[in-house]
Amino acid sequence: MTKTGYLLQTLTRYVNNGADYLNMLTTQKIVRIIYRKTGINPMKIGFIFGVLPRECTIVASMGRSGSTLVAKTLVDGANKFYLPHNMIKLSFQPDLRQANLEAGQVVKTHDYPESLNNRREPIKVIFVFGPAVESALSVRLMLEKRGRSWVEAHLRHLKSSATPEQILDDDNLKVYDQLRKWCTYEGHPTLCVHYDYLWDAQEEIARFIGRPFPLPPRKTRESKSVISDSEKRRAELCYGPIDKTIDRIPKCFIASKQWESIFSNTI
Repeated sequence: MTKTGYLLQTLTRYVNNGADYLNMLTTQKIVRIIYRKTGINPMKIGFIFGVLPRECTIVASMGRSGSTLVAKTLVDGANKFYLPHNMIKLSFQPDLRQANLEAGQVVKTHDYPESLNNRREPIKVIFVFGPAVESALSVRLMLEKRGRSWVEAHLRHLKSSATPEQILDDDNLKVYDQLRKWCTYEGHPTLCVHYDYLWDAQEEIARFIGRPFPLPPRKTRESKSVISDSEKRRAELCYGPIDKTIDRIPKCFIASKQWESIFSNTI
């Protein structure tokens, strides 16, 4: 029997038995049986059964606001519930214009939505944002923990020409630009979620991506005690006004131009 014939026979048998082949556990069993018997790529089997997304999922963020947590949860959820052999992979792509946005994969980025203007692949975006002051101080903390080269690379990913010494001045982390552009983007379906609301939004995120989104328990934020009071004041002066704008944004919403009024006449 050919591989295709075996696949169709297995599918027909489950349907005729009244099994719900879109049920998570049943589908996982079918995928594993077909893979073991035929060697067909489990990704292709998943697409056939409709349990894998036919789009790439991009996790964008303003930096140091939970994008790594969200991206890893997307990957872990898909690999745990659907596929053998860890087929879903996570990659970091600093330039979405040149990125390989393969269906079923998860891509993390700090790039801006205009880089997707000419991309015609099926794409969904989750944009993660959070307190701007906290984000800025977190980058400052990374200067202590991971060194100057890490911060310089982070600034390049944010399309900032600033030096590590300038991260607490003039919104050199480009927080406002990220917020304004992603929250009003309509080029591809985009769900915007505040970091502090992630755990309450798990079902909303799961519905958006079409698969489970099981976040791990929340951890406490790292201590910023190594950062001087003067630097904390600089961060507050620079990023505090942006936090006032963030306070006006819903905690979880679909990006749309209807939110442009929140960003008008501010900053």
